[in-house]
Amino acid sequence: AQARAGALAPAATGPATSRRLERAAAAETSNEQSGEPLVEFRGVTISYADHVVLNDLTWTVRAGENWAVMGRNGSGKSTLIELISGENPLAYTQDISLFGKRKGSGESVWDIKRQLGVISTEVHMEYTDFADPGNRWYARTHAHVTTWEVVCSGFFDSVGLYTAVGPSQREAALAWIDRLGVSDLVAPPRAGGSAPSGQGQNRNFFHLSFGEQKLVLLCRALVKSPRLLLLDEPSHGLSGLARTRLLSMMEVVADDPTIAVVHVTHREDEVQHMGFQRVLRL
Repeated sequence: AQARAGALAPAATGPATSRRLERAAAAETSNEQSGEPLVEFRGVTISYADHVVLNDLTWTVRAGENWAVMGRNGSGKSTLIELISGENPLAYTQDISLFGKRKGSGESVWDIKRQLGVISTEVHMEYTDFADPGNRWYARTHAHVTTWEVVCSGFFDSVGLYTAVGPSQREAALAWIDRLGVSDLVAPPRAGGSAPSGQGQNRNFFHLSFGEQKLVLLCRALVKSPRLLLLDEPSHGLSGLARTRLLSMMEVVADDPTIAVVHVTHREDEVQHMGFQRVLRL
């Protein structure tokens, strides 16, 4: 598929808050002139056998920009996310730069990960498999995987928490939990490791609903305040309250000028709701 990138795309009109739209429009000229490039694709072409997924894509995401990525199934949306996140090794065969460093130029994968937050079906499946009580290896040392552990694992880009959380990390986690409005799902354990009861309890991640797990994983992706947040169909499979809560959380992120967002979706109503002024159509 040939990609078409555009700033101030028509699809961005809709019931988004005027404050967000006005701020994005005001920042447009400034970003084009001085916003630091976080992602740069130059003539990127990806194909599998005879199927071309991305064709000569040149595209730049600058600091603080919010992008929607749209296209039909098989158009390369998920491939695009994988090329940025490092999950697709073909990234090293292309002219792609992240945070000012070309892929394959000796950059550390952990330096890249520290600046990225990711929500995807793969991340969700990894964590639900890991938290499954049938996971015998983990069950030897943990009664269950708590939502606090899931959120704090975002500091270390790990599935599971294996490092003690420091005071500053604890405060950062609490701040994001409050900011995103998920204190009913996540709270730190009390002294001695016991979990508080009632609202705000340190809950068992595996026993949450599918939608609640998504909310916790979004908090995990944001807990380290990444420079770039990658969202691959984040509302897929959600309806009702869970989807409403997720969109509200994403609005909080969209209003943060320190975090750039690349949001893959096939839903035009989502693009309009969020007020995206930059849309990449694949």
